[in-house]
Amino acid sequence: FYAPGKPIKTSIVLSDYWKFKNNIKVFILVSYRNLKGDLIKREEINFEESSVTELNIPNDLVGSCEVEAFSNEDLRIPYSAIMVVYEGSKSISMVHSYSRVYSPLEIEDKKTICDGNEGCWVLKDTNQIESFAVMHNGSSAYQKQIIKLTATNYLGDCKAIEVPINSLKPYQTVVIKPRKYFPDICEFLQGREGSCVIQFKVSNSFTRLLLGWLTKDKSQIQVTHSNFDYSIHETNLIDATYNYGHMQIPNFSNKKVFALIYPDRSPGHYSICSDIMDEIPIQENLYSFETKSQDLKFKRNDGKLPARIVTALKIKSDDESILPCECSLGIKHILTPPKRFHWGIWSSKFNSLLIISAFEKLYGDPHKAKICLRLYSQKTNIVDEKNLDWDQITTDGTNATLNIKEIFNPSFIDPNNFMYISLFSHYGGFLAYTTLHKGQSISIEHTF
Repeated sequence: FYAPGKPIKTSIVLSDYWKFKNNIKVFILVSYRNLKGDLIKREEINFEESSVTELNIPNDLVGSCEVEAFSNEDLRIPYSAIMVVYEGSKSISMVHSYSRVYSPLEIEDKKTICDGNEGCWVLKDTNQIESFAVMHNGSSAYQKQIIKLTATNYLGDCKAIEVPINSLKPYQTVVIKPRKYFPDICEFLQGREGSCVIQFKVSNSFTRLLLGWLTKDKSQIQVTHSNFDYSIHETNLIDATYNYGHMQIPNFSNKKVFALIYPDRSPGHYSICSDIMDEIPIQENLYSFETKSQDLKFKRNDGKLPARIVTALKIKSDDESILPCECSLGIKHILTPPKRFHWGIWSSKFNSLLIISAFEKLYGDPHKAKICLRLYSQKTNIVDEKNLDWDQITTDGTNATLNIKEIFNPSFIDPNNFMYISLFSHYGGFLAYTTLHKGQSISIEHTF
């Protein structure tokens, strides 16, 4: 994880999900390093007395934090499901784990991706906003290289530049700011959002990047993560009779909600429609449009649908001076397996909501579905539990927005510290999100 330093407050919060998902006991080792990759501090974490912990990040750290989980049992998934929250004086933003260092076993078995072709990066540069990306090198050095940045504006005009960078030290963190290499980027974007893809190489680490936007006065920050540029990275195709993908737009009140469709997808001709929207072609450039709650249906018109089309939710405040948040998503399709267990971060202090949507066209009607919610704390390893009926919490059969403060015992809710919440249902078609709110700023992230 990236730690940008003051005045941005960084909170890295992890739960003992290994235990409450698979009943696995883990040992946690946390390493803090500066931007050069030099070790600043190392600490051990255990969950003997709580189910959630927030890391004690050195106050003056500008660099990175690596979290390693060890166990005598198979952890099953190499990613640690951890959340980082960035707080500015006028903003709040969160994102889940993005990059990671490969294990020696993965390196030896050659199960690594170290050639970076990353996209799904929205450029929002103005005189007041700066876009950035953060790259983390792995456990060994990498030679000098030339990285390539290609920026595209809303008109489809492209600018590409090759940038030489020095050799990377082990665990080095590199912050990339497009305006440093495109001095006229504001004029190029013409006050509209553009997009960027980047090609680079790292050693022994996964190539996913942290993406962000920072205001000039550093009072606001918003972040998300990159995804593969699927115009270069191949993805599997859906070989099924029902050859459509779905993006369910959840229900938000008093917010402007936009669907984003990133341009970095498998080449082809695509269209979208819904029950309330006629079929329209998807633009080749970054495509963003304001939307109500609906089930967006994706279709490829010249072949089989790729399993991965990267999309996002963008939520804007009525206050135009507030940075919008962006939550990276994708599509679900007929071969997407059902998911019954979900978990994510939650905060009373930041007025979190739990938002749930159902993919009825893929998984059937959730009518009569039962939901088990559990709340996990930094103060105790006792877990509070509530059981709900979907029919009693949904507003329209498809969506539900829950204020957890009204559901759980107030004595269990921690008013100041981050908590985690989990959702279990035998209905496998739910997608859940949690939110954070600070003033007019909002952040949303999907659950794990």
